[in-house]
Amino acid sequence: MKYLTIFAVLVLPAPWLAADNFFAFLQERPAVTVGEVEQVVSLLLPARGKDAATLPPSPAEARKLLATQGWKVSTASPGDPATAGYAALLFFQALGLRGGLTTLILGPTERYSVMELSSRRLMAHRGECGALSGRDLVSLLGRASAWRQEREGSKP
Repeated sequence: MKYLTIFAVLVLPAPWLAADNFFAFLQERPAVTVGEVEQVVSLLLPARGKDAATLPPSPAEARKLLATQGWKVSTASPGDPATAGYAALLFFQALGLRGGLTTLILGPTERYSVMELSSRRLMAHRGECGALSGRDLVSLLGRASAWRQEREGSKP
């Protein structure tokens, strides 16, 4: 049993190492996929529990988590290139932003989500159809997390 424990510690990656590798890999990508965006956004969900800060779910688990929230989830394959608009739409929903009258009637759209996140200085405004780099996605996650913590910290 002792040797099995030593083997597990030496060979099996720790969850925080997996997360570090995931984000290091993402930052080097010139364009991210739909699955990667869904994995990153799912880290903001409270339903994730303890693993939320350490280990991103698989693309299939992430899509399932987002769909159970009742969100608009892409019908594209997880391996397809993601647009800035799709990422903005998911972050818009993850942050619980409400939007204006049009959003209340029609629901959130990619275009409105990009404009809303840009106005809050969470992402650069480049249009909803443009590709999103891994560096931009990780930066968006950091800004969104900080914005959420600031907002939750200011509640009475």
